[in-house]
Amino acid sequence: MLLSLVNSTLPQPASPLLREQPCERQAFGSAKATLASPVARRSLAIRAAPSAQGHVAPSDHVQSEPGPEVDAGEQLAAKEARVRAEVSRRIRQLGREGNASAAVELFTQMQADGIAPDAMAATALIDCCVRCGELARAERTFFNLFSKAPPTSSSSSIASTASSDVGRAANLVPDAVAVGVLLRAYGRKSPPQWAKIQQLLTRMELDFGLQPSTAIFNELMDICARDNAVDRGVQLLDRMAEAGVEPDVFTFEAVKRRRTLRSHFKKLFN
Repeated sequence: MLLSLVNSTLPQPASPLLREQPCERQAFGSAKATLASPVARRSLAIRAAPSAQGHVAPSDHVQSEPGPEVDAGEQLAAKEARVRAEVSRRIRQLGREGNASAAVELFTQMQADGIAPDAMAATALIDCCVRCGELARAERTFFNLFSKAPPTSSSSSIASTASSDVGRAANLVPDAVAVGVLLRAYGRKSPPQWAKIQQLLTRMELDFGLQPSTAIFNELMDICARDNAVDRGVQLLDRMAEAGVEPDVFTFEAVKRRRTLRSHFKKLFN
């Protein structure tokens, strides 16, 4: 079929009748002059160029170059990322609605569908449980999903609360946002659960190699200021300065409520 299309586009030899009719001689000569121009020659050469198989490509058949093939693995990864983002969004909404059980069910269904959660989805679920007043479930979620390494002896008591009711272990590594969610939950208790706060920080450093950041120190300073734990706050500020962690505006907002903390902050960082 391709050959028949090609042959139909090849210029046919002029009929002897055309050469013998005077009335068309002038028009024929004008056409020859037009074809003799450089632009016309290039156009004709392109249309009549032989293909790799020795055929002439038809002038009315434009063959576009195929685009780069999209890797199937990349397509799957992009689809899973969209699912995780949507699940995270819905979990946050369920947290605002106070429905932690539905959030856990949604999360575990995502795992059952073969889509591994990421730190964002895990953090959303932890925050949802905290918002709903289910601190024990938030702990189980944290230590079940963020399980890169076995718990150390210092954190074994808190890690022992982990169970499978919040999905399979995901071997994720927590960041300051995930740790901060649980720190705030411990700090809002009256009195603050300092033993669990220390265990969480120890696990963060020893098991995951994470050093306290400005955001983590801000959470701790806020707890100290609200609980009037001035001595503990002074020690934390000293540790912050020794570690070379720079404070920010939120650090000052936390310490300004207590004169002793505010003065010590200015002494160290001004």
